[in-house]
Amino acid sequence: MPWDPDSEETGKGDCRLVTWPSTMPDLTSRAQGAFLGLAAGNALGLPFESMWPASKIGDATRGRIREIPSSAATDPWDDETAHAILIAQALSETGDTDPSDLVQRLLQWRDSNGRGMGVLLEKLLEEVEGEVAVLEASEELCERLGRNWSAGNDPLIRAVPIAIAARKDRVRLARLARDAARTTHWNPLCVGSTVAFALALADTLDGKACDLPELAAEMALMEFPEQVSQAVSGARLPLSTFQLDGKQKGYAIKALQVGLWALRTEGTMEELLEQVILQGGDTDTNAAIAGAAIGMRLGVEAIPERWISGLREPELLRKTALSLIG
Repeated sequence: MPWDPDSEETGKGDCRLVTWPSTMPDLTSRAQGAFLGLAAGNALGLPFESMWPASKIGDATRGRIREIPSSAATDPWDDETAHAILIAQALSETGDTDPSDLVQRLLQWRDSNGRGMGVLLEKLLEEVEGEVAVLEASEELCERLGRNWSAGNDPLIRAVPIAIAARKDRVRLARLARDAARTTHWNPLCVGSTVAFALALADTLDGKACDLPELAAEMALMEFPEQVSQAVSGARLPLSTFQLDGKQKGYAIKALQVGLWALRTEGTMEELLEQVILQGGDTDTNAAIAGAAIGMRLGVEAIPERWISGLREPELLRKTALSLIG
């Protein structure tokens, strides 16, 4: 008998708005929670990224996804986790997200690991090695592929370290997120989504609830495409309405909505990440984004200890997060 997503609580995806407790996790807990939650979500969603349609995930798991693979402790980091660390190292060492510097770091990562690297990034790095300037190569690829095909979700992970490092300066935060995104994804939908997610995360670090109308208005004032503001406003809806499991499963706009949904929805990290993965689509990226958002909101204490101990170098993830606090 096929798994019925409506027969269990985890399949419904209801948007139950969070209530903010009187005592919030401190900054160190939130920063570590973001990085460890990102890595845990990445590992939890990775086994299902090629399963389509989403019903296959439900059938294979009977709607229960609560354990990260044992290989997560020894396998190289997937691209989501690796890129978050890469951006964090750049911020700690230079205080910036200069495209020329970031692309050199990405080339080093590709040559030493490269696990999970997307097609667009692969093409961009080839262009840069051919001595094309990084932003020129990024813009040209966007124009060549068109707005829809170049609107990948990869840059949104970069919002996590940026939000921690630049949480006190909203203007600087937006600039860092813009530069980090357009290094590889010139598309304004990618850039706008990354900036929006970084701003929402910074508010969370400051103990503020995610105000979607306010954020949508802010994105409109920055003159990003209307789709970005619309996606922000639409993040108030249940998870199932985002249609994560489709032809545009790796779309930046969808990843943004997942992140905002995770910032605003009640539940444990186990419950919420399970819901995200059961929706299918780009499960590893979506779960990494949601895990970072939940960890930043609830703190490291919200992450199951068995998940943390099952990750590759969890202490390095903690130290990387703390290096951004300043």
